[in-house]
Amino acid sequence: MSSDLLAKILNPASVAILGASARGDKRGFIILDNLIKGGYTGRIYPVNPNIDRIGALRVYPSLSSLPEVVDLAAVVLPADLVPEVIEEAVELGVPGAVITSVGVRKLPPHDGMRIIGPNSIGIYNARSKLNLTISTTIHGVTPKTGSGVVLLSQSGGVGVALVKEGLDTGSPVDLLIHTGDELDVDLLDVLCYAGTDPANRAILLYLEEIRRGREFIESIGRFKEGRFLAAVKIGRSRAGSAAAVSHTGAVAGDFRVYEGVFRSQGIIIARSSFDLLALARAHTLKKPDRIYILTNSGGMGIELADLLADEGVELRDDAVVDLGVIPLPLYPSVYRDAIERYSKVRDRVLFVVVTVGPALSSELVKTLIELKERWGREIVVLSVKTKDRDLERLLNEHGVPTYTRLEDAAGVIARLIKR
Repeated sequence: MSSDLLAKILNPASVAILGASARGDKRGFIILDNLIKGGYTGRIYPVNPNIDRIGALRVYPSLSSLPEVVDLAAVVLPADLVPEVIEEAVELGVPGAVITSVGVRKLPPHDGMRIIGPNSIGIYNARSKLNLTISTTIHGVTPKTGSGVVLLSQSGGVGVALVKEGLDTGSPVDLLIHTGDELDVDLLDVLCYAGTDPANRAILLYLEEIRRGREFIESIGRFKEGRFLAAVKIGRSRAGSAAAVSHTGAVAGDFRVYEGVFRSQGIIIARSSFDLLALARAHTLKKPDRIYILTNSGGMGIELADLLADEGVELRDDAVVDLGVIPLPLYPSVYRDAIERYSKVRDRVLFVVVTVGPALSSELVKTLIELKERWGREIVVLSVKTKDRDLERLLNEHGVPTYTRLEDAAGVIARLIKR
């Protein structure tokens, strides 16, 4: 598949919504409203032969009545109407379509055109301010970009849930592509596209199956250098595998085979969908030579060291540094002094800042961001009782991955070290 063609589809200058609606409870309204409220600056053409206007937008009766050949057609129509509009799009020379319709079993011939779906929740491309999804989870959100994180998902619901969580926590997803039933464009196609764009520094995969296994392995090998790759494979259990078949018709396959492929290709294995995002939050961290846990609770620092040992990461005897700053407040200078003191070693150091009891303060957050950006320190924050989501988001936005659960922090750190 031409990456140039897929790039045009995912970064369209013009979009037609086939099945656009003025009714707020219809998918044809939600996808149009998402597109407008997301700040998309391209040309938007609602298509519906039964209405004349939706808000300030003129509605056209068909694709052929539009003033131009659009880059992308979003099809939000009943399944029986899909073949006809795809045939029309092919005749006009429309390069791409995303089909959200459920129940489409076969596509008409579509040479020169690539199709995402059917049964796709849509495309979310923050770089183009393109929220072209039927999702109410991210309905009306303003896309944020700059993370370099791409999510390629075989589940639409999970995909948009991770986009929303990323926005809420300050670790946004730049691009989400839900491949749906993959009657044309499949996961390997979008993986090859994502792998050719240097802006995509982290590629996350949410998998039910890989249909072209050998090509998948060969493709990963071409562009894995310098990138962060992580995947979660669902259907690992007998019940999960059976559910995957009923969900999309996917043959889930033996997880041990997938696990072997992932490990051989340097893909970090996530344990769940939200673990995938937790890993991505730390994708810019360099692999350390040693770790110091700077904590205001000796017990919590020891527990984190134990969890890391359970993950196969044994720390040095002096790794847990009890700063003794209980009770309140959390003095930023205490953490700054400790980080500067332990930075004098020649090894590459990862500092895990643990705060228990007091919530994060704006002064401490400012100090940690400065240490990260100005002095190049590698820092992870574990704030067990943080109550201020804005401060957590601020740290994540500035490349200081922040977690509120011991297990999440330990799991991420361990897999970063062992990759």
